[in-house]
Amino acid sequence: MDKSLRQRDELRGIDSSDNSMISETSMSDRDRDKEKERWARMHQTLAEAEQSGNETLCELHKQREQMYRVRDNLQQVNVNLDKSDSLIRTMSRRQFWMKVMTLGLA
Repeated sequence: MDKSLRQRDELRGIDSSDNSMISETSMSDRDRDKEKERWARMHQTLAEAEQSGNETLCELHKQREQMYRVRDNLQQVNVNLDKSDSLIRTMSRRQFWMKVMTLGLA
């Protein structure tokens, strides 16, 4: 038997000569170890999922801000188009009246 197992058994008060007791204890220790490993894997998976969720939230926040900027820029483009349309109509009217005046004077 391994020295560390013997020391563990001595601390627990288990007689090393009683093989059936050691077998049951080792089995339950293995079960506990497996359970600890399962909990560790679940904890790791949960931590990864939480990190992924936080990264997703951060990315969504950035995208929201970008959408707000796009909306604001689009509104400014619409304002500029309205101004341009107004200026073009004004220039067109002036050009029309300039032709009328030119033809009327000629």
